[in-house]
Amino acid sequence: MGLTLSQRKAVTKQTATRYRRADRPGKKIILDELCAMTGWHRDHARKALRQALRPKVARPRRPRPPLYGSDVIAALRLCWAVVDAPAGKRLAAFLPEIVDRLRTCGELKISDEVRDQLVSMSAATIDRRLAGDRAKLRLKGRAGTKPGSLLKSQIPIRTWADWDEDKPGYVEIDLVGHDGGDPRGDFCQSLDVTDIAAGSRFGPARYGPSTTSRPSPSTTSTGHNNHRLHSLLGNATPEEHEQAYYASPTGPPSGDAANKKTA
Repeated sequence: MGLTLSQRKAVTKQTATRYRRADRPGKKIILDELCAMTGWHRDHARKALRQALRPKVARPRRPRPPLYGSDVIAALRLCWAVVDAPAGKRLAAFLPEIVDRLRTCGELKISDEVRDQLVSMSAATIDRRLAGDRAKLRLKGRAGTKPGSLLKSQIPIRTWADWDEDKPGYVEIDLVGHDGGDPRGDFCQSLDVTDIAAGSRFGPARYGPSTTSRPSPSTTSTGHNNHRLHSLLGNATPEEHEQAYYASPTGPPSGDAANKKTA
C-alpha cells in the first residue's frame, strides 16, 4: 500500500533540506530514494523538492457574510435576559419553547423568519454572540479591600521565614465579606484572626461599604441579615406582621380577607 498525499508531502519536505545541501552524486541517490518511496517520476520528484522549501504566501481568508442579522441578535439577548443569562448549551435546549411563549404573551415581536433563525442557532454560536454581554456581567475582582502602604510602614510584619508556629502570637488575619456574591450595597464584614499556635479565632463584625453610615444592629452576620430583611416590617417577624395586618381597624382588602378565610 502506497503513501497517502499528506505522507508524501511530509517526506518531501523532510528530504528537501538534505537534497539542497548534497552534491551531484548525493542528489542522485536522494532522488532515487524518494522515487522508490513515493512512486513519482524523477522530473516530478525534482519539482516537488524545489517547491517544498519555497515560502508559501498566506492568502487572507475571505470573511463569510453574517448569517444572523441585528434583529435576531436583539431577540436572542431578550430571551437570554428573561431566563437569567444561562450558558449557550442550556439556552439552546429550550430556546424554541421560550421564544414561542414570549411571542404568545406579546413580549417578543418578531417575524416567523426571524423566529426560525433564532431557534436554529447552535450553542457555540449563542456563546459567541453573547460574549460581550456576558463580559459586562462578570464581577471585576472579589476583594473588598485595597492594598495600601500606610499600614505596612507602621506595623511590623514578619515574613514566613521568621515565623515560629510553636509560640502564641503569630496570627493570620483575613477580612471576610458576607456579600453573597454581590458586593453592591450593604453587607456585613468580619475580621477573622487565627492564632497559629493556640488555634483560637475571633472575628468582630461590622457593616461593609455603604453610601450611608448607620450603626450595626448586631455584631453577627445573622443579625445584620435579619435587620435587612425585616426592617421593612418594623423588625417584626412575618407571623406578627400578618396578624397585625388582618387585625387592623380598617381591615384588609376584600380580596385578601376572602383569601385568608379560604386558606
